[in-house]
Amino acid sequence: MKSEITIAALKHRVQLCSMQDVVIEAEGMRLIRTEAFKAWAAIETKSGSMFAKEGVVIDEPLSRQSHLITIRYRHDFVISSAAWLYEERRKSEPRWYKVLKVKEADCEWWVLSCRLVEKSDLISKPQEPGTANAEEGFLVQLPPGVKL
Repeated sequence: MKSEITIAALKHRVQLCSMQDVVIEAEGMRLIRTEAFKAWAAIETKSGSMFAKEGVVIDEPLSRQSHLITIRYRHDFVISSAAWLYEERRKSEPRWYKVLKVKEADCEWWVLSCRLVEKSDLISKPQEPGTANAEEGFLVQLPPGVKL
């Protein structure tokens, strides 16, 4: 199978991230997205999204693919540890994608099936490895009746 991606198609600067959960009593859980590596990517929109005024995607199933993101294959990284993808943008707000599935194409490319989660100038950026700070993570409220 011959790859159809060209170097010219890699126009988007992204950071592949892993995720750590930090439990904070009575408050909830903070999700910390730690940078694994930076790469150039080709991003293809598969479906549109509806946004709340805060930039969060609303009214979509958690397993619905909104984008296909292709990055160059790396032999020194285990892709199964990737959970999130952060897209840096020059003229518009940055975006966070949730990685749903990964496909290896000819050991040359990774094709990530992703769901756009949020876009806003106010969203947190990925944290450097080893400098994870729970105060900067994304706060997730616990469901009613759940105590940590």
